[in-house]
Amino acid sequence: IRVDIQPVASLDRLVGRYPDLAQQVPALNVPLWLVLDRLDDYFEVTGGWAATPDVGSAREHTRSLLGEFASEHGVVDLDALTEAVAMPDAEFREWLNWCGFEIYEGHVLTRTRSVGDHAAGLLAIAGHPLSVETILHQMGKERSLRSVANALAGDERFVRADKTTWALAGWGV
Repeated sequence: IRVDIQPVASLDRLVGRYPDLAQQVPALNVPLWLVLDRLDDYFEVTGGWAATPDVGSAREHTRSLLGEFASEHGVVDLDALTEAVAMPDAEFREWLNWCGFEIYEGHVLTRTRSVGDHAAGLLAIAGHPLSVETILHQMGKERSLRSVANALAGDERFVRADKTTWALAGWGV
């Protein structure tokens, strides 16, 4: 079991591979995986994930891995990343979502806290200028059109490509 949790695995996959983990321990009336989680400091089970040594460490490992693959705008090609992990693709996507990372058009956006960082990632993925409306729509967050436009105008990473669209300054548009 420990080999399969490097550094994280879905509890469903582990139970599928080791069905005895789902068996109830008679004296305690809880599944075996919970007993092992409480007795073994090597791993922790939280929110459907088994992680070594704990979920916080597995999350930090994931953040570090993403940092190694990220572009200057915090964009990671998901295909390149999945080759570097030992998890099934769908499970890895679920883990990234559980950790709070946004997946957009086959890429992981590692920086989405600020409007500028999020917009830079979206533009980098698109590879061409986008309108403020499109950027706002792709962000999928409750923001106003004006706040996105103001963030782009006040950030040196962006330039107007024409009257209605914005580009990354590095493109030389």
